[in-house]
Amino acid sequence: IRLPSFGKGDIFRAQSKLFVTPFDVHETILDVVLGSRLSESIGEDPHGISLISSLPPNRLKCNTTLSIPSDFCHLFELKTDSCEFMTDAPSIFSYYSDIPRQNRPTWPDKCPTRRDHKFRAFQDDQSHCLCATNEREWFPCANITREEFREGVNFSVDNFSMRSCRNHDLDRSLEFDIHVKENELVSANSSTRSKATAKEMSDVYGDTEVRSSFQAQPNIIFLEIDSVSLSFSERHFPRTWGLLNHHKILTPNGGRTETKCPTGWCAATFNKTSVVGQNSIVNQLAALSGCMDQPWDSEDMIHYSRDGKDTYCPKSGPFNYDEYNFDGDDDVSHFHWIFAVARKLGYVTFFGEEFCYEDSPYVVQGQSVFDLDVDLSLEKIFCHLARIELMFDGLLNSERLFGVEYDTKNIPDACFDGKSRGDIGLEFISQMWDAYSARPKFAFLNALAAHDYSLDAAHMPLGAEKYDKAVAGFLTKIMDSNEEKETFIFLRSDHGLQGGPFPIEYSTQIEHMHPWTAIITPSEHHTIDLAAFSSNQHRLITGFDIYHTLRYLMSPRIANNDERKDFGVLFNEGIPPWSFNIFRDSISTTRNCIDAKIPIDFCPCTSERIDLNPNFYVGHSEKKLTHPELEYDLNSTKFRAKRSFGVSKSTVHERPSIHYKDTSSTLDCKSNLSIEAYIDKTVLDLIGEISMSYKTLGKNKQINLHPLQSVLLTHIVQQEAFTKKSKNFRVCQTGFDSGEASALFLLASMNVQVVVFDSFSEPLQSASFLAIQQVFGMDRLMRVVGDSCKTLLKFEKRCDFLHRSISSGCQSDSINLIKMSAAGTTLTSAATESLSNNDTYFGPNSQWGTLFKLNCISHMKCFHEGYKNNLTSNELSSNSSHYFC
Repeated sequence: IRLPSFGKGDIFRAQSKLFVTPFDVHETILDVVLGSRLSESIGEDPHGISLISSLPPNRLKCNTTLSIPSDFCHLFELKTDSCEFMTDAPSIFSYYSDIPRQNRPTWPDKCPTRRDHKFRAFQDDQSHCLCATNEREWFPCANITREEFREGVNFSVDNFSMRSCRNHDLDRSLEFDIHVKENELVSANSSTRSKATAKEMSDVYGDTEVRSSFQAQPNIIFLEIDSVSLSFSERHFPRTWGLLNHHKILTPNGGRTETKCPTGWCAATFNKTSVVGQNSIVNQLAALSGCMDQPWDSEDMIHYSRDGKDTYCPKSGPFNYDEYNFDGDDDVSHFHWIFAVARKLGYVTFFGEEFCYEDSPYVVQGQSVFDLDVDLSLEKIFCHLARIELMFDGLLNSERLFGVEYDTKNIPDACFDGKSRGDIGLEFISQMWDAYSARPKFAFLNALAAHDYSLDAAHMPLGAEKYDKAVAGFLTKIMDSNEEKETFIFLRSDHGLQGGPFPIEYSTQIEHMHPWTAIITPSEHHTIDLAAFSSNQHRLITGFDIYHTLRYLMSPRIANNDERKDFGVLFNEGIPPWSFNIFRDSISTTRNCIDAKIPIDFCPCTSERIDLNPNFYVGHSEKKLTHPELEYDLNSTKFRAKRSFGVSKSTVHERPSIHYKDTSSTLDCKSNLSIEAYIDKTVLDLIGEISMSYKTLGKNKQINLHPLQSVLLTHIVQQEAFTKKSKNFRVCQTGFDSGEASALFLLASMNVQVVVFDSFSEPLQSASFLAIQQVFGMDRLMRVVGDSCKTLLKFEKRCDFLHRSISSGCQSDSINLIKMSAAGTTLTSAATESLSNNDTYFGPNSQWGTLFKLNCISHMKCFHEGYKNNLTSNELSSNSSHYFC
């Protein structure tokens, strides 16, 4: 029951621990709807008591609650203290999954492969072909074939090669090969690290057998499929579940007296896995470091802070924290960060995300104190793909690489020369396992196939269903080729669906707390206690237990000795004391959310929740949103709430509100013109504040825009954008100055999009550009960085309005702008002191003069303006006059 505040909240919450019946619910409804006096006049029910009032002490037990027949009380007496998970509710997704596959939409089983690999370049323009490897950024390669390019690749260091001549979304020209070969330097460094650690341990503990213990370290594959609950996996990963069931652990039952795995592999599925937070960052932090993003009051935690990121890790093991200096410069990652632990123990490491995570706020290493240092990764692959995508769209340096999407409405699965996005990481790991067969390997891959937060429930799981086939095939290949059975496979999700519109629905919220977790192990491996491993499938576990288990697998073992030995700092430090080793510890049936360090809002145990209705997402809609006063932070290039007394940390916000003025009025040039009549000056004031923050501003006395020109340009753009009624009215601008012109264009109308061509060589320019982009969004303000004389010629998008700013250093950009534009497009340029004595308008060899002589422009109108101060400058200037056309 959820009621408005009525002053008795403590009493109301206390009732949740007592026995209540439908009679009490009836009395409560009467009390709430009619009021206590009217409800009493109806006649008090002897069996029911309103839950708003205090219940008597006899409600503490079932057999003393008069309204419950004694025949039912034995059911409560049988109840144990074990964590009973909230039951997954019927879901819209279960409805669609019940429909036979042949009767509902599906994705193509395979991506198309580029057939003509001897293709050189399009005959009309060979300059568009580019090549790249993990050691080289995109470079021109128009006149070589795929085979010629591959012959020049250094396979020992280049794990992949790409060649593209046109947008790869339609898979017309991208040639993409993965070729992971052993890099002898990587293997040598791996061996050196393990020997150094073994020597360190043997020197400290005087054990000559320590070194030999590094010879039998198992391989580990950690495959995380984002946003997959246990129920979601049962609905949409049938092939993978078939593999798990084929290798499942057989427990004593019907004539079977022992626990065993007859196939040689043991597959365990954990049906009581819980999240420890809402999103991927928190849950990955637990599984990959044993740490949290906030302290836990009952635990002794060490607080790390670096670059504004806070991480809280457990104090465990013999390490003396008081003698260690955590000032942000010391590397403590090998106490916690699983990748650093693995490298120190001699593992060849791999990290994979299926997008370019450069500067991304959505990866754990970007939101914690830990840096990612691995031997192999997918970052270069997806960053190259993102860059080439933006290059062909003319948006490079205008959009963040981590935000690039490759699928479209018509082509839902992103395909890259026969490989879907999900295939790339699996193929890379498979080749890595072959290439580094002599070294222990640790690979982590976060897959995005199920990370679809769209509105269409029928199509949303299709990517996951296709990925199911890829995962099942990958696991089968790894298990079949691993004759020595020295690979452990962790298959899990960080949480259930938690984005988009569906989390407001009850079943999705329940599933969110119950992620899919399965582990496949060699059946005869000495690290496994099969009975404990099997029983833990039905115990409450979290990412902290996954982390503990990974650390246990990686730790060295004394030769010919199955017992663990305390090796001290490296191998015990940082393992959460509340966690368990899933392979050997028998987790208690009475373990609860407090024991496992699960916040109550995400606790799946019914006995611990006061409110059985999850509302981590719905709760946002019940709170009134207040918009704080914002300020622009130059360091983070983001808007933040203004700091006030008592507030230690501010929240990042998207953008302030902009009010657009009416565009239907007619401009009266004889009246006293004021820019305030046309636009909201919020952004112009912001630009002024940023400019004042740069000391170099005093050196720049240029006047960028004047009152008359500001009003005229704003009005013309307003009218043309309104008249053309296109979704995007694109203004192409050369030279950014400090951003005043761009801001005016964007403020003119909501459908205006501005593309700026400039080298952005001054720090002020980038700071101002990012600030304006924060206000309007990356889809409305974009930039093409470089020499505008060259970049303009390669821009293939339509321009609806043309403007040359005063800071443009190109002597032909007005000419190039006209050449690339359709008839009827308006051209404007910045004001100058004279129309006849400059290279812009009508001086010798001027751009406008040249265009006029070639009959490329007509209907020119020029203006003269006298002024005393500049609209967009904080400095007063002397009386002067300028001209513009």
